[in-house]
Amino acid sequence: MSYQLRVFALVPLCLVFGLIFLLFGERFEYRTPDHKNLTAAGWIALAIVAALTAMGWWWFDQQFAALGYV
Repeated sequence: MSYQLRVFALVPLCLVFGLIFLLFGERFEYRTPDHKNLTAAGWIALAIVAALTAMGWWWFDQQFAALGYV
């Protein structure tokens, strides 16, 4: 079965950064002042997004396989 990776990446991205900005607001410095590079906090947030994306992809693949779609 073919999935669109954009959906699996966009949902965790919105959840992680939305939650972080909701809790910390402008105090969360995820990029440098010149807006060209990520800070350590930004890289950690993106690593969390990547992990959630991979887990979501794996979970959906397992669920569809269990239902016989794959």
